[in-house]
Amino acid sequence: MKFYLRLTKQVLQLFRWILSVPLFFKIIGVGVLVAAVFGGITLLTTRDSTARTLYLVAEQRAESVAQILAMSLEGPMIAKDSTLVKKRLRLTKEMFPDIQYLVVQDSAWRIISRLPDMGRAEAMRLQEEDPAQAGGKVQVAFNRKKLAFEVTAPIANGRLGNLQLGITDRTIRTQLAAVTQSLLWTLALCAAIGSGLALLLTYVMIHPIRHLVKVANRIRGGDFEARADVFSADEIGRLAVAFNQMAEGLQGFRQEVHEKERVRLALIEKIVRTQEEERKTISRELHDQLGQSLLALMLMVQSLSSENPISDDSIQNIELQIQGALEEVRLLAWGMRPWVLDDYGLDRALSRLVEEICDHSHLAIDYQYSGSPELGRLPSRIEVTLYRIAQEAIANIVRHANATQSSVVVFHRRNEVMLLVEDNGCGFKIDPTQQNSDSCLGLMGMNERAALLGGSCAVESVLERGTVVRVKIPLEESLSCLSES
Repeated sequence: MKFYLRLTKQVLQLFRWILSVPLFFKIIGVGVLVAAVFGGITLLTTRDSTARTLYLVAEQRAESVAQILAMSLEGPMIAKDSTLVKKRLRLTKEMFPDIQYLVVQDSAWRIISRLPDMGRAEAMRLQEEDPAQAGGKVQVAFNRKKLAFEVTAPIANGRLGNLQLGITDRTIRTQLAAVTQSLLWTLALCAAIGSGLALLLTYVMIHPIRHLVKVANRIRGGDFEARADVFSADEIGRLAVAFNQMAEGLQGFRQEVHEKERVRLALIEKIVRTQEEERKTISRELHDQLGQSLLALMLMVQSLSSENPISDDSIQNIELQIQGALEEVRLLAWGMRPWVLDDYGLDRALSRLVEEICDHSHLAIDYQYSGSPELGRLPSRIEVTLYRIAQEAIANIVRHANATQSSVVVFHRRNEVMLLVEDNGCGFKIDPTQQNSDSCLGLMGMNERAALLGGSCAVESVLERGTVVRVKIPLEESLSCLSES
């Protein structure tokens, strides 16, 4: 049972392998197989029928030669002229080269004359034949060993003796070889023509399919303008038409998606811009009005303390609370919109942000800014975007990573700017895009901010080995996005 199961499995594997062979080789293989099978059958049947015909003709010819020769030997046999008998035998042998031997026997079955190339054993065999076997008629026997035919013809109905004649099939075999060679050349020519037609058919069938595959790969690569050429009106041509219709549908759908994405990005851009403006306004209000109000309140407390006898501890306590409120307002205003970013650029703003985080947390942050001074400052929106992304990434490290060391690096090149934020924290236990958390929302915001400028934001995390946030913004594409908005 296991043997049959194994055999069945092997047959199925062979069948799958045959099905997986490219269509080009399938068509060529079928053409060659059909040509070989039908060519072989044609060769065998034609050769067999030709051989039967040739042997039948040779049999009739041998019978006719024996009868004619037997009639011509009646006179010499009556005259008992053995010389004339041998002469006529020799002439007959010269006229018919396929004759192997000629033997003339008298009525007592004694050999009167024979050709010299006949062997003694063969002559003894013929001499032992019973003369009554001829029966006054021509007998033809097929010999498969040496001779093609052995003919016994009575002379004067057997009264004068018998003529025995042996004919080889040398001429027949030569003719069969010539016919076989001619058939082989014909079959080779037919096979060559068939192979050429099969190649042409294969090219006609495979070329449109390969073209469809190339166009499909181009569409997969994002070239939705690619269309397949319709080479014919057959099934493959209709497939190409359907493929083009599908490509047009995909292009239309892609345009709709791009339009919706453009509208979404424009909306997000407007929201971010409005948010930044509100943050800037709130930061200014916090710093200018609320900060000034708290400062004025502290001065009033100090003035009242000098006029009224209040304990020093109470005054110091009130002053400390007001100073704490001033510090919180300052930090809140700084978080909303750092004035250093507007006045001095991204480098000073990130440096100040790192200092603030290091002062108020246990995290050690290494900050570096790599850029040539001749490149100047980045556009304001790019600086704000990179600052917000760095701010969110550092906040995630402080809240979730349990890290002790981190680094913030900015590479400002001529064609792009790149931001790297690394830490040695615990990393993400699962894919951050698959979980619902504040960090996931923060990552989504970072991605959207980078995408608004034509950039990308990638997060690489290894469990218990830390996380890397890599942001790339191409300056040329971001400038075009800024000009469009």
